[in-house]
Amino acid sequence: MLLMQNNLEHMIRAANMTKREVAALKGITPENLSRQVNGHTNITLRDAEDYAKILDCLPEEIMFATKPIKLLADWRLNDNQQPYLDYESADDKVVYINQYYAKDTACIRAQLGPEKPWHFEMWDGQLEVIDYGPAIRGEVSKECIQHPCYALTETNELMWGLLYPQPGNVYTMYANSAEGFNNGENIKLKWACPVISVIRRPDLMGVRYVDQSKLAS
Repeated sequence: MLLMQNNLEHMIRAANMTKREVAALKGITPENLSRQVNGHTNITLRDAEDYAKILDCLPEEIMFATKPIKLLADWRLNDNQQPYLDYESADDKVVYINQYYAKDTACIRAQLGPEKPWHFEMWDGQLEVIDYGPAIRGEVSKECIQHPCYALTETNELMWGLLYPQPGNVYTMYANSAEGFNNGENIKLKWACPVISVIRRPDLMGVRYVDQSKLAS
């Protein structure tokens, strides 16, 4: 029988419950629960429905393993209320999204704060998912050309916008004519990754942000 990975352990942690508590409510022994958590015993649909009631989540959140996604950076506003990419802020955080992505992915989050101008209201809180494979391989993806993407320069500046190739293996990045956006020409890049999707309301999709240090606890 094919044994399938599941998401039970992460959902137990998200509910701030212990495995012993969950096992008692499910009417099984802690040992049997551990076998399901570790994938040694498959979780049936009935099991998933039972666990979902206990943990206040959806059965599919129990059934299917959710891999953590790297949180690459945060959009923020400076003292002049201009946007910038904080590339260092997200080093220790990962994201759990209840969606399947076939590619290696990373996320960029908009954290603009309570004093943001009105024209940034719709942007605040959103999450962008990028194909992170080109960054892992140190490539500029052809899928970035004339499409929204994130790119890292040779001086380790993270940029966002539409990418245009120039002669001599350099690039133009154009994002927005408003002050604060980092447009540029003749840019040498380490990598460029296309945007796959934009999640406007991560809070309504059950998206979770977790410190990597807590994953081993």
